Amino acid sequence: MAEKFNLQAELICEEGIKAGEGQQDKNKITLKIKNLGDDTRKPINLVLTGTLGISSKALFLDKEDAQSCEIEKPGDWRVAAGIFDENNNTFSFKINKPGGIDFAKSSSITIIFSNIISRTNPDGPAEIIFTGKSIEPAQQKFNINKSSEEPGIVYFTSTPKDEVLNLPGDLVTLQWRTSKLDRWVLKEGYITLKEGTGEEGTHSLKADTVGKTYVLKGLTGDNEWFQSKLDVKVLSLGWHDRVQTVFEGDPGYPIEEDDSHDSLPASVTLKPTLLVNANDDHLYAIFQRELDEKTKDYFLFQTKNPFGPWQYLDSKVEGQPGQSVPKGFATSPGVYFKEKLWLIGGNQIDPEITSNEVWSYDLKSKQFVSHGVAPWDSRMGHAVIVFMGKIWMLGGRDEVGNALNEIWSFDGNETWKKESKGSWAPRCLFQPVIFKDPVSRKEQLWLFGGAKAPFSETLFHDLWVFDGTGWKQNEISTNISKNGDRRPISSALQVLNGKLYLFGHFSERFEGDTITVEPLAYRLENFRRKTWVVLDGSKLGDWVAYTTFNFQLVNFKDQMLIGNALTSDITNKVLKVYVKLNT
Repeated sequence: MAEKFNLQAELICEEGIKAGEGQQDKNKITLKIKNLGDDTRKPINLVLTGTLGISSKALFLDKEDAQSCEIEKPGDWRVAAGIFDENNNTFSFKINKPGGIDFAKSSSITIIFSNIISRTNPDGPAEIIFTGKSIEPAQQKFNINKSSEEPGIVYFTSTPKDEVLNLPGDLVTLQWRTSKLDRWVLKEGYITLKEGTGEEGTHSLKADTVGKTYVLKGLTGDNEWFQSKLDVKVLSLGWHDRVQTVFEGDPGYPIEEDDSHDSLPASVTLKPTLLVNANDDHLYAIFQRELDEKTKDYFLFQTKNPFGPWQYLDSKVEGQPGQSVPKGFATSPGVYFKEKLWLIGGNQIDPEITSNEVWSYDLKSKQFVSHGVAPWDSRMGHAVIVFMGKIWMLGGRDEVGNALNEIWSFDGNETWKKESKGSWAPRCLFQPVIFKDPVSRKEQLWLFGGAKAPFSETLFHDLWVFDGTGWKQNEISTNISKNGDRRPISSALQVLNGKLYLFGHFSERFEGDTITVEPLAYRLENFRRKTWVVLDGSKLGDWVAYTTFNFQLVNFKDQMLIGNALTSDITNKVLKVYVKLNT
């Protein structure tokens, strides 16, 4: 049984917290922790946690305010501000005593938090909880009084938050609270949007095609003006880079419980291994954290806007304590089907990791559940896609190195059905898509490219279409392949705004056997004339490498394509997002 630490906490804020902008120099909270138990030299991990937002029980409006306060602490203790779950509006200060440092019986430490910005509703006390690992009592609760005694603007914020890149047409709500002002006015440029006399107000609007700045002005009875500005940012067209970076205290940041914490970086950028669209409501992603070649951990996140914050999901794995994602399946292909996230078979690019196991993530229980092994052979590099109310598994490479063209379908109820083999040559490393034929108006499964194996010189440049009954080869890709001189080392198809897109990493052979390799992106502009438009790929050059063997390409809300380049031996942490809004 783990040793229990008998600690008594005292939170002191004699003057209370002055809520509002520009009041931080008046705000200070003192935390005293006393050891009521025995002497200890073991690590102690404590947390001071509370609420983010504008509510009366919140101490901080947002992450930036929480991280901006100044902290005085004993030199041998660590205190870090971090956000455990910004989507659920909670903050935490992590307090650690590394092992080997004395915390004697009856001794105490004092930690002072000052310069506290509290842009929150002052009508009630902020609620703070002191807790930690293996401490008694397990939880101690405190209330900190707040007030707003000076005239001014307490907060001016928005939902979504002002750092989020909104999509044109997205609903944005401006929210504000004032103190001791006779009246206020909300303006956009020279245009007055709203004015009033009450302390609180809101204004809803739709994000424009360009970002705009909104100004809230307030006037006292003595004709003293106060103002606060807020930017509503809007996503621009074209290419964007996105990375998921975690800081100390954030979910996914490494937990160091000994005195070697100085070796940890201030932030860690995670590597995406899987992207899955959940019916345009959420985007799910598995991210890898790699501190060194031997230390790799995986975490499940979700977001409603990939240009906003990612929410960490505290996922569990059936039969695998301590795991967030099933061992060996963080790099497997996945789909969203019947309200579950499915991971199917072996690795997307590594020929050494084959499998025929199936897992699903239940959103209610927050647990990955095993569905055992499928009746098909273990494989890697296969494709999975939802089509005609089923999950379809296509092709791949088996554990002895044979490329495959077999096809299986799955109803989500443990029943797999072997379908007729594909008419295309056996292959792996391809990403098909469901595309509505502009002529027949029927949904069909389209498949392009692939390879016989990773590192193979046998690269395919053919395009095949499956209508639910049979496969037909489509010559619509001939002007891309240049009669076979240009072939994709890796590629992915996807649909955006009703048009077919192709992202690829192409090898092209010229006279004299000269070979060039470059990333290219196309859009099928005219189906009947087989006209492909080449997109500007200047921002793709540093995204792929010669060993980029597969892509994931996800349509999200029919407003953007999110690409993930899966590269062997090289860590690629960047998501490329192509935005072409359907407004």
